[in-house]
Amino acid sequence: MKRTLIYTCVCVLLFSGFGMTAPAHSEPEGDRLVIAFPPPAVETNRIWGGAWVIFSQYDPILETLIGNDPETGDHIPRLAERWEASEDFREWTFFLRQGIPFHYGYGEMTAQDVKHTYELLARPDSLVNMATVWRDKIAEVEIIDDYTITFHFHDPYVDGERLFSRTGGELYVTSKAQWDAEGVEGMDQRLIGTGVYRYKERVEGESLVVEAVEDHWRDEALFPEIEMRWVPDETTRLAMLLTGEAHAAELGRDVAESAVQAGMKVIASRRENMQRYVPFGGLYFNTGEPEIREDNPLLDRRVRQALIKAVNLQEIHEAIYRGRATQYYLAGFVPQHEGWNEEWAERFDEMYGYDPERSRELLAEAGYGPGELTVTINLFEHPGQPESPLVLESLQPYWEAVGVNAVIRPVEFGTFLSRWFEDIEVHGEVWITRNTPLRTTQEFIGFWHTTDGLGKLYLHDFIQEKHQRLVHELDPDERDRIAREIGNHLFEEFVLIPLGATHVEIVVNPEFIADWVWPGQAPTNHTHYYMIVPAS
Repeated sequence: MKRTLIYTCVCVLLFSGFGMTAPAHSEPEGDRLVIAFPPPAVETNRIWGGAWVIFSQYDPILETLIGNDPETGDHIPRLAERWEASEDFREWTFFLRQGIPFHYGYGEMTAQDVKHTYELLARPDSLVNMATVWRDKIAEVEIIDDYTITFHFHDPYVDGERLFSRTGGELYVTSKAQWDAEGVEGMDQRLIGTGVYRYKERVEGESLVVEAVEDHWRDEALFPEIEMRWVPDETTRLAMLLTGEAHAAELGRDVAESAVQAGMKVIASRRENMQRYVPFGGLYFNTGEPEIREDNPLLDRRVRQALIKAVNLQEIHEAIYRGRATQYYLAGFVPQHEGWNEEWAERFDEMYGYDPERSRELLAEAGYGPGELTVTINLFEHPGQPESPLVLESLQPYWEAVGVNAVIRPVEFGTFLSRWFEDIEVHGEVWITRNTPLRTTQEFIGFWHTTDGLGKLYLHDFIQEKHQRLVHELDPDERDRIAREIGNHLFEEFVLIPLGATHVEIVVNPEFIADWVWPGQAPTNHTHYYMIVPAS
């Protein structure tokens, strides 16, 4: 395993053609800052057109009702100067700032624009993460006046501050005036928002360019233009950074080391924001939809535990994440959120720890001899997780060492996402995904483990019933107890491989970028582009 990973890193250095000397740098064209990113799953201006992984395109341009402090991630006023929830959490009211202009002369932002944006997210064809919340959980959106708007929920909704901020929602306010005048065709041509940067141009398959707004109502952009350049290959992103073609790049931690040796600098989000994990496809034990496939070997709890115990998580932390990952114990649960159980940490090594011999025993108990079990690994680079291909490739030798046929299937990320979210054809398969930002317990369970959610990683009637009780319960102690019951069930059932928790990182050329302050507490990973500080 280690030999394979070291060989991969050496090949990256040889392929890129760079040693330890700093390369010559090119000046940004027209003071344009170029950042090389993996391509988004979907290139679109339609904010309802995909899950959170596509929202990195919108962050410089659009703003939310509630903001996030760049250092701490705490909720702060943004387009709403204040907000309040009713005692039963069924009503969330926002009091909007007055005089906030849309880009390109599309008028003032008002409550009509907020409701219009909500209606886009609630469309029947909406693919955003919180689509079921926008469509099914909200009973009515009431415009009180031009600067006051109330969202009425059918049931208590305690996570409103997350839903209406960058922390966990998608309500990035767009212009109703543009929509009324130009329709979806106008949005396709130019996305109108209120952000510190405004939309300039998109070249399909290549890039998105934004330009600074003069005299912005809130903050000053420190670079006149930013180009997000979509580059699928990580070694190409590295080469662009080292030659000066790009001034920042999203790189895996193993590849980032060679950039640092050549004089580049790694900047991390201010807060840890991401739990990474490998789900087991098709874990449906509920009495409703989707269909349960009895021929799915991953339905056997012993098989799942065997696959987990065959993987050396600590070795992955050191070899792939370069020691910049920490072990967590159950995805969706952290000490500061409801339902945390300290016993999970105490039992983790026994239940999940690396033990190839026990892995073989579990497979034999499940009726699988050497070579009799096949698992398909969907190989792609997940945006925000540049290490994902290497992690997925590392599973193959671990599993083959205990007698599992691990078949790697390269696939384009957007294609896989469609199969997973729309067709649920992932029986007997694994892939890599993430919990980012670190969702509240109720939100995480609702999205990943209920039939109303988009993810549907593990469905069970017990979880469904407990989650419904959690949604309606307002007593903090009782909520904590219910959430812990859910967590205990998931921990015992080995529903995924908990890889590690990390910060978001970006590798920059320090001749152009001195710092970038962003909290990491948003599903778009890199945010607060106006906080990119030029080198003096």
